[in-house]
Amino acid sequence: MAYAASTVTKGDYGLLISTYDSIAREPKTYGEVFKKFGKGFWTQNFLHLAGQVRDFGSETIKIIEEGAPERPVTVSIPTAIAGAESTITVASSDASDKYLRSGFDIVIPATYTNATVPKPMRVAYNGSAWKGYFYDPLVAITTALTTVEVIVGASSWGRGSGQPDGMASGFYERSTNARILKDTGGVEGGQIWQDDWQEVELANGSKGILSRLLTEMEFRLDSQKDSALFLGEKNDNNSLTYTSTASGAHKIPSFDGLVPTMKSLAQPLTYSTNFDMTKFEAVNALLEAVGVTNREIDFLVGTGLMTNVENAMNSWLNTNSPGTELYDMIRKYVGFNVRTIEKNGCTFNLVKLDSMSNPNKFGHANLPYKDWGFMFPKGEQKVTLSPSGQEQQTLKLPHLTLGYAVGKTENRRHWFNVHPGVNGIGHNVVANDLDGVKFYCGTHIIPVWTYMNQTILVTKS
Repeated sequence: MAYAASTVTKGDYGLLISTYDSIAREPKTYGEVFKKFGKGFWTQNFLHLAGQVRDFGSETIKIIEEGAPERPVTVSIPTAIAGAESTITVASSDASDKYLRSGFDIVIPATYTNATVPKPMRVAYNGSAWKGYFYDPLVAITTALTTVEVIVGASSWGRGSGQPDGMASGFYERSTNARILKDTGGVEGGQIWQDDWQEVELANGSKGILSRLLTEMEFRLDSQKDSALFLGEKNDNNSLTYTSTASGAHKIPSFDGLVPTMKSLAQPLTYSTNFDMTKFEAVNALLEAVGVTNREIDFLVGTGLMTNVENAMNSWLNTNSPGTELYDMIRKYVGFNVRTIEKNGCTFNLVKLDSMSNPNKFGHANLPYKDWGFMFPKGEQKVTLSPSGQEQQTLKLPHLTLGYAVGKTENRRHWFNVHPGVNGIGHNVVANDLDGVKFYCGTHIIPVWTYMNQTILVTKS
C-alpha cells in the first residue's frame, strides 16, 4: 500500500499525527499500534493493485495505449444465397472497425454456411457500408451471424491496383477522471480525555500522539478509497451536482473503478458451478486473442471462488493423480495451501482477496463479488499519458497506477486538519464556540487503468 505523509495544519495540535504520518514509525512501535487498534489496516485489497503511485497536476488524464497487432473482429451478417453479396455490420464498441480493412478476408465458420469447413470472405468498404463476397460461388450463409467473432485473414489484389489503407496502429485513447473522498471525526467536550491516545515515536525521533478516533477515521477513508477503486463509476448524470462555495454548481467528479472498467474492456470468462481445470485451459486462448505473450498471471479471487478452486483442484487430483505422492502434492500445490497452478502453458498466482469475506462490505450476502476473480498478466506495458495542459509522458506502467492531485504548492494526497472548539484541551485559538473538537481528512485520487483489454474478468453465472 503506497502512503504519503499527510498535509497537516498542526497549530496548537502540533503533537497530533495522522496515521499516514505514522507509517514511517519504527517497526516495533507500529506493531504495537496494529495490536492495539486491530487488523483493519489489512482489509484493504484494491489499494494494493497500485503498483505505482504518481502525482498529477490535472484531473483529466488521457491514456494512449497500443492494442494487439492482430485480433478477431465482431461482425453481424444476415443469411444470403450462394454467390450473393453480403452486407456486413462491423462492431465499433470493441474497436473491431479499427482492425478490418478493405481487401482483406474474414473467415466464416462452417456453422453459419452450407460448407463443411470455414470459408474466407473478401470484404470491402464502399463509403457507407461493408460488403463481402465468398471466393467460392457455391457457398451460402444459411445461419445469420449476430455479433460473432471471426478472424481476419489475408488480402487479395489485382495487378495495377492500389495499396490497402494503413492500419490505425492499434492505438487506443481513453480518459480517466478524479474523485474527492472525505471523512470526519468528532468528539464532544468531556469525552476527549477519555479517548484512547498513545504517544508514538516517528522514525526521525520526534514525538507524536495517535488516537483511536483518528485511526478509525482514516481507516474509513481508506475503505472509501478501496470502494471507489473497486466499484466507482464515472458520473454521466448531469443532475448529480454540487454547489461550490467559490464557483457555483458543478457536476460531481468521479471515475470508473475496477469492475466497470473490466466489464467494459476485459475479456469475460464465466463459470456456472465449478471453476475447474477446463476454465484454466481456456485462458491461454484468451490471451493469444489480444496478443499477450506473458503467460504468468496474477489471479485475484474472492473467498467463494478460492474455495471453489481448492475443491475443484482436489477433485481433479483425486481423479488424475492416484499414487503414494497424491497427498503430498495436494499439500504442496492444492488444498488450502493452493497458491500456484500451471496449466496449458500458463502459470496462475492465486491471491485471495480478504475484503471479499467481509459481510459488511464486498462479501455481503446480496453481492456476487466473493465468487468473482480478476486475472492480470504480469509485467508493465508502455503507455502514453497526456494530462490536460501538460506535456505527454511515455511510461511503463502496471495495470493500475494510483494518481494523486498534486501541484503548484498544493498536495492533495491526504489532508488532515483539526477544527477546535471551546473546551479544556488548553489551545489558544478556537474556530467555533462549541464544546468539542472535530477532525477532518480527505484525499483526491486519479486512477490510471492500463491495458485492461488484456485482463480477464471471471464471473459466476
